[in-house]
Amino acid sequence: MEKTKGIVMRTSSKVTVIFTKKGDFLEIPTPKEPPVVGQTIEVDLNPKRLSVFHNSALKYATTAAVLLLVLSISVFSLLFIPNMAVASVALDINKGIELLINKDGKVIKVRDVNGGSSIVDGISIKGLDVYQAVDLIVENANHKGTLNETQNLVLASVVPINKWGTHIIDTEKLRNSIRDEMTRRNLSGSVVVGQTNQKIQQEAKQQGMTVNSYLIYDRCEEKGIAVQPDTLRNDAQKALVDANVSVATLFPEESFEVRAQNWKNNSSDSKKDPTVQNGPENEHPSNMESNTTENHDYMNRSENQNWSSGSNPSNWSAPKSSSSPPVNQPSQGTSPNWSKPSSGQVPPDNKMPESSTPQQPTNPSYNEDRDYANPDTEEHDYYNNQTQSNWRQNSGEHSEWDRNGSW
Repeated sequence: MEKTKGIVMRTSSKVTVIFTKKGDFLEIPTPKEPPVVGQTIEVDLNPKRLSVFHNSALKYATTAAVLLLVLSISVFSLLFIPNMAVASVALDINKGIELLINKDGKVIKVRDVNGGSSIVDGISIKGLDVYQAVDLIVENANHKGTLNETQNLVLASVVPINKWGTHIIDTEKLRNSIRDEMTRRNLSGSVVVGQTNQKIQQEAKQQGMTVNSYLIYDRCEEKGIAVQPDTLRNDAQKALVDANVSVATLFPEESFEVRAQNWKNNSSDSKKDPTVQNGPENEHPSNMESNTTENHDYMNRSENQNWSSGSNPSNWSAPKSSSSPPVNQPSQGTSPNWSKPSSGQVPPDNKMPESSTPQQPTNPSYNEDRDYANPDTEEHDYYNNQTQSNWRQNSGEHSEWDRNGSW
């Protein structure tokens, strides 16, 4: 077994490193009596044993490094990722702010861009879902008077910061959220919701503009529309009016209009009166008497039309029985009254005399010397013949009219 001497350079409870005369550093197991640094010791060389020990140490070191890396990643995920912004929402309601959003889609910070922080004064949106936060901001802006009832401009741009922020915010859902909240608050105006990138965000910062104002400026430049940058920095809506251009022209795909529900006096809370359908099945019993009178008047009008045209009415039907005849038909045992009754002239109790003997007309008074040689003779004869025929069929009685054709 070969032996060698070396100076102890480093020692521990398990491993000692010596420097040999040949200029080699040799790592050996620490002897039972631990040496001190600088001491010269003589050790037995055992290559196999050293190799095994060396491989075991390397294995343990590799395992420890992997575990340390995994632990570091876990700690980083727990401590930093929830509070790390993966996207931002540039929101302009007269003035601009930016909402920083984490991987869970929740607001972690609000950044003031050009004095727009007033629209979040008095509310706490940190930790809220991005859509809830935007709804709350719109509501607060309405309460503060920043938004009016007719002319409003709301601009929102989603800016992904890294790969996690690319799909964390749904622009279509954000668009619907703003539309619903403005409709709920009875507000009108123009809304633009879109997506841009960090390059535009940096360029907007260099120009001293909000992201949305810079997008308007850039789109106007593309279309050759003159717009004042200074006005755009302070009031985007006024800049658009001065340039005689609308956001619908600049952003046809990303923009939409919101109209208040009371537009043209049509409020969202207004309710139409229920439509009352006309028909027998929908009539109240208390209206039956008035309806009967109306039917009576209708028959009188029909008679007037027939008399004036010289034609004989053919819609008169004989009563089928002697019990409770219809209001518009002569009941059994009564003489028809051929005078034109006034509107609403109906017996109060809707009952007719029960006598089977024909009664003389009372209105006008009966005049047996009356001259029937007049233009109405044909109509009177027709009705009298029809009526007497019906009486004979129902009661079996005959009167002088049957034999003589007159009273």
